[in-house]
Amino acid sequence: MNHDVLVELGLAPSLITALHVSQWGSEVAIACLYDPDNARRPYRLVFHACDNLHWEVVNPGALRDAEADFIDFAVGVKDGRSVAIIEADIFELVMSYGSYDLEHDW
Repeated sequence: MNHDVLVELGLAPSLITALHVSQWGSEVAIACLYDPDNARRPYRLVFHACDNLHWEVVNPGALRDAEADFIDFAVGVKDGRSVAIIEADIFELVMSYGSYDLEHDW
C-alpha cells in the first residue's frame, strides 16, 4: 500500500466535505477542500467501477460536523484489483475500484 497519495498529488492538508455513492455503489465521489493556510480550494476524487465497499464510522460523536480531516489516502493492489483506503477523523472507507480521477479547476 502506498500511504503517501495525498502528498504525491500535492493535496495535503485536505478536508472532506461530502461523499456521494451513485450507480448502485459502482461510483464513489469524495468532495474535498485543499486547505493549506485556509485556501479552501475544492476538488473531487471520483472512483469508477467500484465494488466491495466497506464503510466504518470511527467517531460517531462527530457525525454532524460539516467537514472531516482527511488523514490518509492509500492505494494498492489486492487479488489483482486496485484498492483504496480513505481515512478521515470521522470515518474510514475501503473499496476496490477500476480507476479514479482527480477533478479540480485550479
